[in-house]
Amino acid sequence: MKKIIRILSLLALVANVGLVSCEKEYIINHEPPTGVVIVMDTDMVSSKLKEISSNGTLTFDNLSAKDTPKKGDIICTAPSKSAPQGFLYKVKEIRKNGTETTIVTEMATIEEAVEEAYVNQTFDLTFTDIIAGEGVEILEMHQMSNSQLNTSHESLLKSNIEVTAIQLDVKIPVTLPNNNTAYIQGKIGLKAKFNCEMNFDGWALKQLELTVQPQFTTQLKAIIESNTIKHEIPFHIFTYKCAPITVWAGVVPIVFVPELSIDAILTIKGEIKVQATLVDWDYSYSFGCGYNNGKFYEISKNTSKPAKYLEDVQLILSGELKLEPTLSYMFKLYNTDSSIGVLGDFFAKLEVNDSEGTDVSNIKISLSCGLEFGAKAELKIFSKEIGEWKLTFGKIEWIIWEKFWGLTDDIENLVPPEIFDALVDLEMPIFGGNTPPDITGTFLISPVIKLNSNFFDWSGNSGWADYILTFYEQDFDNQTVKIKQENADVFGEGIGGYVVGTDNDFTIFTELDEIDSDNVRMKTIYVYSGTMSNDGIRNFHMSLIMKDDGGDPYNRYIENGQGRLFYDGDGFSERITGSKNTSALKSKMKFLPTLIYQM
Repeated sequence: MKKIIRILSLLALVANVGLVSCEKEYIINHEPPTGVVIVMDTDMVSSKLKEISSNGTLTFDNLSAKDTPKKGDIICTAPSKSAPQGFLYKVKEIRKNGTETTIVTEMATIEEAVEEAYVNQTFDLTFTDIIAGEGVEILEMHQMSNSQLNTSHESLLKSNIEVTAIQLDVKIPVTLPNNNTAYIQGKIGLKAKFNCEMNFDGWALKQLELTVQPQFTTQLKAIIESNTIKHEIPFHIFTYKCAPITVWAGVVPIVFVPELSIDAILTIKGEIKVQATLVDWDYSYSFGCGYNNGKFYEISKNTSKPAKYLEDVQLILSGELKLEPTLSYMFKLYNTDSSIGVLGDFFAKLEVNDSEGTDVSNIKISLSCGLEFGAKAELKIFSKEIGEWKLTFGKIEWIIWEKFWGLTDDIENLVPPEIFDALVDLEMPIFGGNTPPDITGTFLISPVIKLNSNFFDWSGNSGWADYILTFYEQDFDNQTVKIKQENADVFGEGIGGYVVGTDNDFTIFTELDEIDSDNVRMKTIYVYSGTMSNDGIRNFHMSLIMKDDGGDPYNRYIENGQGRLFYDGDGFSERITGSKNTSALKSKMKFLPTLIYQM
């Protein structure tokens, strides 16, 4: 079933949340290295290193005797032309063949290279290459260095400028299940800081903290039309390759090679026609991981501004629309497989849930947001005892808002979210829409049967006073109506209500101000629903929810948010004509406890 929805400027706050932590402990015994630590000069490596094989064999030309290591030595270097990611090895064998020197190595650990050092450094990540996802068009690109220099896209790889911020105008193709192609178009901006803190003592790693703080801004718009079962459409937007980062632990260079990736998943389900800003996001979040005396732990701190999801949406939707952007950061160490990675996974989801199948009642629209953070690493290069580990900080989803389809702004202003939640708990049928039927007239609700309560309720299902309801002065333009309700002990006239509905189905929302004999003032929300016919109302239901019990000093009434659902027990509420008939019916009504008593 299709529903037309318009949502204006919805703010979804990316909140600070408590995340689930995960720790792993290691017992580590340390011994000093058997050889010496040699830090090779980068100029020498650039001029004499001919090849580094995948298994760590180094081939030099004209390597001097003083630069030639011995078996058991630790050799390392910072990035250079011949070793762009640096290296850290332990020498297993030396071979000489004329002017050529071959050094056979195995992986060394940083603990074997560093006896004692403390490092605490922060870097701006600098971009050296941008690899767009398949089909992704860069419509315009701006790069900025710390000195705010701008360059063209073509000159990015040719220049020596350290680009620390990227601004892109992009067009991203998305292949829909019907083989049509939709395009997500907008702006993406990215810059990030990297912090490294390490403490070595006695050839042992005592403390390690690696964090990244990205600043990611994006505004993505889309025009999408599809009709499908639930379908997930992953698409890769960009991979950002960054310049190696060299951290000096004393005289030993520790080299991190960052790579940042932006991906997304668009989930669609049912019939969707949407033209909208999917996300408008200014995101800043510090996250990473730490190690302290054998234990790993997570680091996370939210400094984001509020995000706008699904802003100014105009759509036809029967199902689900979900956007899930992911930022992942991988930091390799030297030219090895050792790495540490952190990721931030976010989503915004707009969903229509029809709890009654094809029935028009109880169609709910909800917008939810969520996040997931994690970290993973292969850190044998720090210590042979530290292998692969992974931290998942937690996945959280929270509802930003939830509402029924087809309600007016007046109703949403009158009825707070907790009252809507109570109506859901009571299973009250609600018929939304802006074309309600003509409901004017007087109707007898008899017998009044209690169908449900949202609290522990001692009262019985039967034995409630009959009701006479009159609806008059219905305004179809403003969707309002006046109400008069009568039973043996309750009378109210001129009560204003708001009416919604489609075809012959309707729902009325109204608030009653009541005062008891002890001058206790209460506010109660009444909701009436049914299907109009020529001679009455079929399937009439009535809910009442206490909105404000006035403090209830004598403990007589149901609590705020508590309520009851009633219906006409014979399934039909007949139309009454003439004041004489109304008076006669009322004279036969019994004085029974009011609907808002605790019982």
